[in-house]
Amino acid sequence: MNPMTTIVAGRIMNLDSLDNKVVTVNYTDPINNNKVVQRVVNNVPFRTESEMCFTQNITMQVNDKFINLMVEPGDSLFVEIDMNQFRKGKFEGITLSGNSKYHEFNKQLPAFYDALVPMMYTDFDFNQSSKDFMAQFKQKLNDSYALIDKYALQYNISKDLIAWTKRDLKYVYVNFVQDYRGLDEDDRINVLTDSLFDVANEDNFKSMMFAYHLQVTTYAILGSDGVHRKMLSVGSDVDKLFKRGLDVLKKQPATICRDYMIYSITRNVLEDVPSCYELLDEDDFVDPWFYEKLNPELEEEHTVYDSFESDGISYKEKNGTITKIETDDFIKYLARKSPNKVLYIDVWATWCGPCLAEMKYSKDLKKLYKDDQVSFIYLCLGSNENKWLPAIKTHKIGGSNYFFDADATQLFLSQYGLTGYPSYLLVDKEGNISTTNAPRPSATALVTTAIDELLKN
Repeated sequence: MNPMTTIVAGRIMNLDSLDNKVVTVNYTDPINNNKVVQRVVNNVPFRTESEMCFTQNITMQVNDKFINLMVEPGDSLFVEIDMNQFRKGKFEGITLSGNSKYHEFNKQLPAFYDALVPMMYTDFDFNQSSKDFMAQFKQKLNDSYALIDKYALQYNISKDLIAWTKRDLKYVYVNFVQDYRGLDEDDRINVLTDSLFDVANEDNFKSMMFAYHLQVTTYAILGSDGVHRKMLSVGSDVDKLFKRGLDVLKKQPATICRDYMIYSITRNVLEDVPSCYELLDEDDFVDPWFYEKLNPELEEEHTVYDSFESDGISYKEKNGTITKIETDDFIKYLARKSPNKVLYIDVWATWCGPCLAEMKYSKDLKKLYKDDQVSFIYLCLGSNENKWLPAIKTHKIGGSNYFFDADATQLFLSQYGLTGYPSYLLVDKEGNISTTNAPRPSATALVTTAIDELLKN
């Protein structure tokens, strides 16, 4: 493995007042999954970068459009977008330059992929044996392939792009059938490891969806092992369970794909039990780079976050009026408003069911602490502002309430590496972020332990 810095830079021209003033680049590398958000000013260059290990498609988001681009580690891509053309909705007005062998490929990829998105959603009958289910799956896939060929012929799409799109669609479809269980305990593993999905071929990483398929397949492989299932049911020690899982995975073909399976499951275990690293050996991997990458001693002890500034934040005053917030460091701003307090920050959205379900537990959590100990702060992101205040009233959300517009949402999520809703942050009494992955209010024992630890200091 040879990770290299990949750069996506560019310039947005002819922005108007209705356009978002940020651009988002999703570097979907399986190892260094990184979303980078940059402010944009009309006709002024922007620059993003991230370390990548695999050649694959990434996405660049401008307004509500996702631009798919194929890059390889070390590429330097410059994307110019004329919004007067781009707003027409057909991916016009995009000019590519820079150092990448995929320029011709990328000229066709965004519009081609977008045109095929409607066919990427289909229903499957889950109540079938693995044999019948795969016959159904292949038929639906072939029907979609025929549509791809028809479109490609009409628009003179390159053979390389056709081949890549068909492979990508295969992993998009399998992502939709993750809930398949079949008629007996072998059906699920038979489907996920079917030869169609070629889980030992590292070239499949060129589709961003392949890594997700490998992760699901990893757990299915472990679940199909009777010994591992029994150990899990009787509550075996984590180290013994991990060692058995490692032995099971090592029976897979010795490829980078197997390395990624072991890497992904180990990374999750090491978050709670770092000592399990001692059960690994460099020879467990085809590429020893994965072994070194997992070493807990190489991780930074503390993450230091840059300041977050944005002009797209609104605050609900106690009297119900809405005030625009202007600050060059939002977290420090919150800390100054609540001096010498621990901050428990709830990042939610009006449309997020799990977010709203947690609110009742949040009320109970607040009762456990005095007002001069902990401040409960609610940040509404990725939502329609007209639905923000009604949601606060309906769900009786107390504490301090803030709303982030579309640009501020993307900047905040990127700044702190948040991948979904709800998310919870803890800030210590000095105004430093302790964690961006705090326990949910419903996990009472875990969250109170985390808060109490910060209150001691």
